[in-house]
Amino acid sequence: MGRGARGKVRWTKDRIKKKKSAEKRDAQLRGEARKAAAK
Repeated sequence: MGRGARGKVRWTKDRIKKKKSAEKRDAQLRGEARKAAAK
């Protein structure tokens, strides 16, 4: 393995961060939809 462990850690952290931001965006969209439905 040429890259070593550190690159792997950075890769997983990046993946988790992307997942979290995607979830946040998803929740935001759902919140907007709920607001629109409430009107």
